Amino acid sequence: MDKNESEALAALTRRMEEVEAENSALRAQMADLAAKPARSPVPAPSRRDEGPRIFYPLETPPAGVPSDAEADGLLKLLRLDPRYRHLLLDDGSRPPFLTGDFDRPFRAALRYVNTQAYRMEVPNKEVALSWWCDAATGWCKAQGIAHDRITGGAFIAACVASGDVKVQLPNLNAGIVFECGLSPHRSGRAPNGAWRRVLETGRLPDPYVPRVANEYAHRKPEVITLGI
Repeated sequence: MDKNESEALAALTRRMEEVEAENSALRAQMADLAAKPARSPVPAPSRRDEGPRIFYPLETPPAGVPSDAEADGLLKLLRLDPRYRHLLLDDGSRPPFLTGDFDRPFRAALRYVNTQAYRMEVPNKEVALSWWCDAATGWCKAQGIAHDRITGGAFIAACVASGDVKVQLPNLNAGIVFECGLSPHRSGRAPNGAWRRVLETGRLPDPYVPRVANEYAHRKPEVITLGI
């Protein structure tokens, strides 16, 4: 055995001794842990210890919210109105963000719009349609209202049918996005049951048209000549 082999063997022997020492130390720690008494499990809290649980069921429509029969009447007016029936048509003409099941999400959105959403004098430009759909869907789930996810078309139709919400209809070809006169912060005017007047008169409110658009609607386009 040459010098290099002897040194390698000596290093291997030292390493084996170190491993044996580490194993002995670990065995001693395990023995100490085994000798200690086991901790008693912490009992799970009982329902009585958790305190009261508060739920807000909405089994019957509160004052100011349409019943299912009244919601169906509003839905019929929407289907007959040429200004709004494109929101409901399921013939492939609706934009992708307006497609999906309609009747049940529409009834659920009506309840949300007429209980939680406060009115503004002009459409709110800061809140997207997707945010309103998520907020309405979350509220309805918390109330235990059976429905699918509230779609964009159902929420827009609910705003229109409520009678007192200013609605700017989306027109993607013209670059116009949906805006509605609702406040997410419960500021403004509370819902006042204007949908009853819609049912009594059989007339839905007109879509909101911005004042600037009204001012320039009848003007002829100006022709500007550039002198070069």
